Amino acid sequence: MTSAPHDATALLKSAVAHDVPYVPGAPFFTGTPDPRTLRLSFTTHAPAEIAEGLDRLGRALA
Repeated sequence: MTSAPHDATALLKSAVAHDVPYVPGAPFFTGTPDPRTLRLSFTTHAPAEIAEGLDRLGRALA
C-alpha cells in the first residue's frame, strides 16, 4: 500500500507514537475498501479521555 496522505494504514505508526492507536478500516469493507477509514474504540472511555484521544490523533495526523 502506498503512503498517501489519507491512508489510515500508512498513518498508524504515527498514531501509535502519539499513544492513540486505531484499527485501519479497510479490512472491514465487503467491497472496494476505502483506505482513509479507521475504527476507534470509545465505548469504555469517559468524554474527557475521548477528547484527549482525538487531540492526540489530530496531532499524529497533522
